[in-house]
Amino acid sequence: MRTRYVMLAGLGLLVGFSGCSSGSGSTEGPATIPVTVTVKYKGEPVEGAVVTFVPEASDGKGASGTTDADGVAKLTTYKPGDGVLAGAYKVKIVKFESAGGAADASESGEGEEYEAAAAAAAQRRRKEARPRNLLPTKYANPDKSGLTANVSEENTEFTFELTD
Repeated sequence: MRTRYVMLAGLGLLVGFSGCSSGSGSTEGPATIPVTVTVKYKGEPVEGAVVTFVPEASDGKGASGTTDADGVAKLTTYKPGDGVLAGAYKVKIVKFESAGGAADASESGEGEEYEAAAAAAAQRRRKEARPRNLLPTKYANPDKSGLTANVSEENTEFTFELTD
């Protein structure tokens, strides 16, 4: 008798959860507007910059994209290149370069001199491995960048000219 109740409860849960699957249903959310962004720094297109639209509304959804060789990015909210939800956004733009250091082949030996050189080389490699932003740091903070975008059906292309 107890087994029957357990099986019925399990069957009820199975039926109840079967409608909750996100596998074949739409996960796209609200309609997006295709948006392209062009980024220039010192008058030149910036390749490899990550552009992020941060919604001003607390219930908004952000979007981002990476610029190509022409400095152009197609923004993504749900799936690649789908666009941005209509609304007001603060914008942040970063471009990181990681300068990883390779081990120096001449670092071999023993003693205090070797240990000091090895420690200095290790510290140098750790410092060099940190990614550094190639654009002015103010653009990495959407609250301080001064960049904004108001996305609508009529307003879908944005150009940001970055300065020092």
